[in-house]
Amino acid sequence: MKNIITLCFFRFIAINSNAQCIFETNSGGFEYSVDIDLETTNVIYTQQGSTCNVNIKLDYDIDIDIVNAPAWWNENLYVLQGNYNCEGGSGPSFFDLPNGGGSGSVTSATFSFSNVNCDDVSLDCPITINVQGPSLNESGACGTFINATAPIELSSFSANAEEKFTSFSWATSSEINFSHFDLELSRDFRNWETAASIEGENLKEGAAYNFELYHEEEAFYARLTMIDLNGSYSQSDAIYLTKPIIEKEVNIYPNPSQGLINISNASDTYFAQVYDLNGKLAFQLDNVTDVLDLSSLQAGNYVLKLQNNSTEVVHKRISLFD
Repeated sequence: MKNIITLCFFRFIAINSNAQCIFETNSGGFEYSVDIDLETTNVIYTQQGSTCNVNIKLDYDIDIDIVNAPAWWNENLYVLQGNYNCEGGSGPSFFDLPNGGGSGSVTSATFSFSNVNCDDVSLDCPITINVQGPSLNESGACGTFINATAPIELSSFSANAEEKFTSFSWATSSEINFSHFDLELSRDFRNWETAASIEGENLKEGAAYNFELYHEEEAFYARLTMIDLNGSYSQSDAIYLTKPIIEKEVNIYPNPSQGLINISNASDTYFAQVYDLNGKLAFQLDNVTDVLDLSSLQAGNYVLKLQNNSTEVVHKRISLFD
């Protein structure tokens, strides 16, 4: 059994907030416009002592439309920059945009709120854009990003892996306009699947949750995605879990081994599978009786699984060395 507790000391919140601005110039028949679309997608809050540090992530789509460009110009602007000017913050939060236009993502510089808990931070951030190019030098407003206090604060998240199920426990310190939790699992930390959705209590003072999940994964990662009523979300840290190994009377030796594994007290032939500690299948062989050759595997720690026709299953932790 493996019990892991992860406390969340930061918040990562996905949001959608759009802004658009256009800058134009016309000089002697040479004209161009800069069309800027911005979408604020995420806010990262980091608590350091009594100071709350903030970074804002945004997607951009910039189109530069040019008519009669002079031969000397490479059609790139000289400067294209933006700022979030958040009320109560330590100063403008700078972000740089590509002078040649295009699409992509960027994260703003860090700004902070002194003597403030991140739980209490609400953002009211007018956006300004500075554009410099041939016959163009302007600084103008480009919308306002507003983000209220996060709808949920997760204070703990833990899990116990049993033979046939895993029990999850978590608690929140506040829930405001909150919808539900998605409990997600992954075997490789890259591909995540929602295993269950749990409705939130939506209590301002927070709530405690317990949930049992019956599943076949023997080694896996788990996390919570917390979704509010408006579709914004935050995520817990991921935790890694392994189910307990059920030992049978079958003896596996030597262990550790250089590759040749003896199997004694075996009552039948076995289908053998070997997994690494991330749950990835590393080796398999059918019709195994008394000797299993694993010399093709790299040195390391594995889990050996033997299954016979009568559905008897044996799990053993094994170690291989060069």
